[in-house]
Amino acid sequence: MTWRNAMMHGAGKVNKKLIDRWKGLSPAAVTRWESLAGRPFTYTKVDMPPTLGWPEIMATLAVTKESAHEINGRVQRALTRAQWAEAIARDYRSSTAVSRRRFNAAPAGHGLSGPEQDRVVQRLQGHAMTYYRDLAMTPMELKAGRDAVR
Repeated sequence: MTWRNAMMHGAGKVNKKLIDRWKGLSPAAVTRWESLAGRPFTYTKVDMPPTLGWPEIMATLAVTKESAHEINGRVQRALTRAQWAEAIARDYRSSTAVSRRRFNAAPAGHGLSGPEQDRVVQRLQGHAMTYYRDLAMTPMELKAGRDAVR
């Protein structure tokens, strides 16, 4: 966050807080950064832009992705499966105008195309597999989520 703030609010220049934060990182964090970037973090001096290139961009994206996975894991445990099913249904419904129209096309329980499954639930399954794979939601859970937000 300090790095982002230095870039966004400090005109892209290194500030003392950034240097102090870097020096305060654990050896494991420094090693992880350097392994991702393929080179050590370098900066010229305070109030000067740091040396940034493609390796730092890739390292930043990797750290962001790792953080997102950690946060998702924590959030995953904080919500019930019913809450997740509703969240997935709301997310799908609000993603596009087509999704909204398809979501609201038939009353709950109508248009079944297989045992206990209709097209909206099939679409919710696809959405859940794309964006919420780790939850492994069942069709029945997604149907209940769909019915709760309809």
